Amino acid sequence: LWHPLDHRTWYDAYVADAQVPMIWWQCFGSNHLELLYPSHRTFGRLAAEFARNTPGAGMVVPHFFTPEWAGGKAFYTGTNTHKGSAPWFAMNFWWDYLYSGDREFLEGVTYPLLRMTADFLTADLVKEADGLYHCVRSQSPEQDNTSRDNIYDWAMLTWFFRTSIQASEILGVDAGPRQEWRDRLTHLFPAPTDGKTLGEAPGNAHPYRCHPVVFLSLYPTNAIAAGSPLLESARRTMPVVTRLVGFRYEDRHAAIPGFQGGIEPNGFSSGILTINAARLGDRELYQRFLYGLIVRYHLKQNGLRALIDTRQSDDISRSSLVEAANAHTTAITESLLQSWDKEVRLFPCVTPRGRVRFSGLRAAGGFVFSAEAADGKLRWARVKSVLGGVLRVTAPGMTARTMATVAGTEYDLVPGVEPEVKLEETAERAEPRAIPIAAAEGGAKRLSQYPEDLPFGQVVRDGNLYLGIPERYQAPRALPRLAAVLEQSRAKRWQERQEAARLLARLGAEPAVLRALDELCADAVNVVAHTAAVSLVHIGTPAAMALAERHAARDAVPGLRREVAKARARLGR
Repeated sequence: LWHPLDHRTWYDAYVADAQVPMIWWQCFGSNHLELLYPSHRTFGRLAAEFARNTPGAGMVVPHFFTPEWAGGKAFYTGTNTHKGSAPWFAMNFWWDYLYSGDREFLEGVTYPLLRMTADFLTADLVKEADGLYHCVRSQSPEQDNTSRDNIYDWAMLTWFFRTSIQASEILGVDAGPRQEWRDRLTHLFPAPTDGKTLGEAPGNAHPYRCHPVVFLSLYPTNAIAAGSPLLESARRTMPVVTRLVGFRYEDRHAAIPGFQGGIEPNGFSSGILTINAARLGDRELYQRFLYGLIVRYHLKQNGLRALIDTRQSDDISRSSLVEAANAHTTAITESLLQSWDKEVRLFPCVTPRGRVRFSGLRAAGGFVFSAEAADGKLRWARVKSVLGGVLRVTAPGMTARTMATVAGTEYDLVPGVEPEVKLEETAERAEPRAIPIAAAEGGAKRLSQYPEDLPFGQVVRDGNLYLGIPERYQAPRALPRLAAVLEQSRAKRWQERQEAARLLARLGAEPAVLRALDELCADAVNVVAHTAAVSLVHIGTPAAMALAERHAARDAVPGLRREVAKARARLGR
């Protein structure tokens, strides 16, 4: 909503897309529910305006909406092709009840929002001859060919009808509508899947994604239950979605011709991916995303998070993204403590070596934890029950426990081990944290960057990324060795050849470089060929441009001509 430039293409509005609610995610786990007040006050007051502008029953959250203090009432169309956005809008209100137990807030604010949304969705879903309710005339955020039964809508509607049923039961109201909601939930269209992976929509399984909403079915919705077959489908989907990381600008909503998978590395996408790696309990994947996405692409020296990508606009990419900072921090929290529907998990994605500890993180149900793990096993844990009630908790190296708790009481979960709640004193850090770029780029299982050298969230001055400004920088980052990159360009794995095609752009217009890129422009894997052609445009000499134009004119590789045209426009060639 704020920007250092007069950048009017994004308007002066919130967007009911796939990012705004995550601005407040970290309020829950960090035990700062009071920071939700601006969100609740702004969005709660807007709901009445949404309802007034909705032509049918209930409430539609429009795609753009402007609060009163920012001009007010613009874009209130009473329509939104993203049907899942109304549940998405209501989610933080419901989470407030889950974490705070505030029944008055549930009854006076949250439930009316749920009920208005339910009235709209109940009327809008279409029951067809198969006996199922289908979501039509919709769209997955910033994704083409998703107008019917997309996974964003499936996840949001599944979460929403479960929530509305639960809320009405807690309050003892709306028994009649509750039966309708249960009918919609029971007979909702299934999650798009090929039996192995989760898809974007029927007939559009794995496009190049601007937003990885396919994983919103796991977090934040919990639409996919722990231990279910769909959880394994989500696990198998992750490598497909992240097999290419880049930004396609004009084509970012569409599939790459002849290639499936890929993701734009914007701040909210990197947060969603890293959170869900933690949800899957995949420590290696979590760490790869933490360094390869969050640190490499987004972390600025002052701790804020860059939007990225400079090929869209250098000024825009260097601006800070609020939802990225929250989603990234939530990803770290999720590696330490997770709230699932029926249990709390401590250290679900912990490193197998070393010592990890935290204090003051809050779980759903109003449980505030401090805990420590050593070498992948729980060492001690203390929990304060703010609200009372039953706690089910699991942790590595500890038998799952179910316990009745009393409000205001603390409990130690590991008998005979005294919690060390006070940290030992350490020397003050003299220099900022430094993370080698080689580590951030992922080592042996690095992420494939497409179709050219991508920028960093920081301006790179040496071989490190920094949290803070060092007293002095080291020697400039070394170029890759030509002989090694030429050898890599002949590797069997397409990922290696694709990286070689990208790196060759940094090595100048030597004849050996141009010969290698000329060969790679005809590679059997089209994204390798695309990358090689874009590298020729980057080199930009007459000989390099002639090779790029020859391959573009031939158009033997699907999508190559388009990537060359886009690169020429970006670079002014």
